[in-house]
Amino acid sequence: MTTSDDKSLRAWDYNIPVPIKYIAEPYMYPMTRAAPHPSGKYVAYQSSDNQIVVYGANDKFRQNRKKSYRGHNNAGTAIDVAVSHDGQFLASGDTLGFVAFWDWKTCKMYHKLKAGDEAVTCVAWHPQESSKFVSAGMDG
Repeated sequence: MTTSDDKSLRAWDYNIPVPIKYIAEPYMYPMTRAAPHPSGKYVAYQSSDNQIVVYGANDKFRQNRKKSYRGHNNAGTAIDVAVSHDGQFLASGDTLGFVAFWDWKTCKMYHKLKAGDEAVTCVAWHPQESSKFVSAGMDG
């Protein structure tokens, strides 16, 4: 699945040089970053309207309207989103220097940490321990 500045989402098959699904709705915003859920069933996308949206990674590629993560600022900046290896947590950077953490199932924000003075653009979970996390930002 790929996204574009034209506010669209495309699903591809490796054997075919054209998209198998094209999604472009009037309410959609550009989605600048993506992170697959470890189950393989979902992909979380950083939407430019200060939320993270989730699409199914199955044949229909539909937005899961029950999964929306809010409470961070990302408008105008490409900010990473990451899902923990166990699929329980979601994390995102923020243009104001924060890192936000949500519960995957409930979509409720767990915590928001101040990680820098400028935008936090990169986030990543430890590959085995979901209690460990790294971030990097515009202020070095």
